[in-house]
Amino acid sequence: MPNYRLTPKEPTPANNIYHPSHANDILLFLTRILVWDGPPGTDIQEALKHIHLIGHSCSAHMIASIVLDSTSITPSLNTPTRLLDAIKGVIMSEGIFDLDQLVACFPQYREWFVANAFGDISKFSDFSALNYSSREHIDSTRWLIVHSKGDTLIDVGQSQSMYEHISRLYLKQNLPIDKHVYFDIDGLKAEHNDIFKEDKYIEMVSSFILSA
Repeated sequence: MPNYRLTPKEPTPANNIYHPSHANDILLFLTRILVWDGPPGTDIQEALKHIHLIGHSCSAHMIASIVLDSTSITPSLNTPTRLLDAIKGVIMSEGIFDLDQLVACFPQYREWFVANAFGDISKFSDFSALNYSSREHIDSTRWLIVHSKGDTLIDVGQSQSMYEHISRLYLKQNLPIDKHVYFDIDGLKAEHNDIFKEDKYIEMVSSFILSA
């Protein structure tokens, strides 16, 4: 469970962390762990050929920015080929993918959340994961996108739009959507962070990983 630097609650010009710094921290961790031998007496290199990433809420945006090709707007997120080959599954729950859509649904998020992390700009469309294209490894990666209908903090339209975007990427490559993209907005009922307490969430994630 890698951590990343957080944007301050009250940022100043001398003390702030903007996107993609948060995602850069995750990418640095993932890149480093690929060359880690593990604790003494263990061998984790075989396991590191089959990585599944789980991103929740804003972390789903970070993972999407790493696995999809966001380099046109965030060149520092130049994910190594070896890492892309190792990522076999991406699981995203209650994700934030389209920032303008988020602000339209929740105007109060702009000042204290979105602008602090992405800059005080008029539109955030450049940072929408719905604009990111696929990378060459797309045929070996599976996606699970879930969203709870009980979530009052992030609208289900975020996950719906991301599912449609990922599906289009596979269609462009003539790859079967039903074997690569899985979507569920009916199974979970809890609030935004409470989904982790639901047995259904554990079942979804476990089944997805075990079926790889």
